[in-house]
Amino acid sequence: MKVIVNSIILVCTCSFLISCKEDIEPAALRNGSEFLPVSIGNEWIYNQTEIAYEISGFDTTTTQVRERVVAMDSSLTDVVNFTVEQSTRLSDAVNWQVASHYVVKVSNNWILTQKENKISTTLDLPVVLDRTWDYYSHSNAASTIVRYSSNDDAFSQSFDPIFDEVGDEVFVIISDIEQNIVNQNQQYERYIAGVGLVEKKSIILEFCTVNCQTSGQINTGRFFNKKLISYNVAD
Repeated sequence: MKVIVNSIILVCTCSFLISCKEDIEPAALRNGSEFLPVSIGNEWIYNQTEIAYEISGFDTTTTQVRERVVAMDSSLTDVVNFTVEQSTRLSDAVNWQVASHYVVKVSNNWILTQKENKISTTLDLPVVLDRTWDYYSHSNAASTIVRYSSNDDAFSQSFDPIFDEVGDEVFVIISDIEQNIVNQNQQYERYIAGVGLVEKKSIILEFCTVNCQTSGQINTGRFFNKKLISYNVAD
């Protein structure tokens, strides 16, 4: 009889533990790294548009960009390095051409992106709305304070809902200087959990203020938009 009672207690205890585990919300187990899921084989394809402005006019370039994780190095303590191969092509009818490689460094506290000698703190962990950090804290570049934001606060723009059903989203607001008499500098990156970077947008313009031919004349500037069109990310 004693053996039967102990068995019943054991079963009840196991059931309680299982129930408790199931009650834990998935979000409580995240630190934010799910917003940039990097593992070998993960791949993202973007449409990319660049416009270079000069007083004489502007020049537009459109390409497709493929980014694929091709290698991993976990030999360093507390940091895992992933190598990302970046390829480009002008359209679907043209073969991909490898253009460059860059490194994504992942720790428990941050995710860094290193392209050549330029290092940016892409995500500061954990991801919390309105949290701020220095985008170039791991480089010699001038300090640039960025912040996490929600859709409602990201330049008051409407966004393509194609990927919205996939998971939570967060914006990294790099700069938010609205158009004024002198300039405009608005830059953000948009991430979706379980997908990665879905959009990067940058509008940096300097306007004419003296002896201008037209109102709002652009002296120099750059528009950049990189938008996800397809992806393959391991669960």
